Amino acid sequence: MSFFTFAHVTAQDEIDFSSLDESYREDQFYFGMTLNFMTQTPSSFSQNGLSGGFQSGFIRDIPLNQQRNIALGIGMGYGFDVYNSDLFLGRVQNGNHVMLALNQLDIEVDRNRFLTHAIEFPIQFRWRTSSAKYEKFYRIYGGINIAYTYHMKSFYRDNQLNLTTTNTPFLNKFRTGAHLALGHGFINFYIQYYFDSLLKGEIQNNQDQVNLEVLKFGLMFYIL
Repeated sequence: MSFFTFAHVTAQDEIDFSSLDESYREDQFYFGMTLNFMTQTPSSFSQNGLSGGFQSGFIRDIPLNQQRNIALGIGMGYGFDVYNSDLFLGRVQNGNHVMLALNQLDIEVDRNRFLTHAIEFPIQFRWRTSSAKYEKFYRIYGGINIAYTYHMKSFYRDNQLNLTTTNTPFLNKFRTGAHLALGHGFINFYIQYYFDSLLKGEIQNNQDQVNLEVLKFGLMFYIL
């Protein structure tokens, strides 16, 4: 009698994977780390040292087929980026904001960089080999990214000056781009390219027009 009771309880405790599949989604938190490179740069511009970034957020998964391995992902997140370059962004003595190519000035610079904070809205078309039974799977997620850069700060230091400037008018606050993540399990390779320039305007000491499009390479981590 006890054997049949145990068998009955065990049968009731078994997981019904078919019912799980009906509500299975890949809602995920994500965070990533990238190296940032600027393209479409004028001849008077160059990056000094490494530039990098960090991203984090949440993506809602919307399956598009019965197998639930094809989906649409809509998310919201935060992006932080640091850029080291020889492009000075700051105020001069009259209070006006200027962009200057430091490599064309006879100045020994200790530090020159700027950082940005952005709200990001990724939209993805998602393909994966996952199911409710398997947590480790292959994935290809690609789509667009809409970013609103709400804060920017630049730092400059030489043997005479130490300047900090916030929210330069040369900042292009709204940008769109494309991204692709592919990998297996927790670790994924990631590439992102913004079609719009990070900065807009003219470099005052040589009249070059600025068109800095950002290309990112790195790793993206997805957590259920």
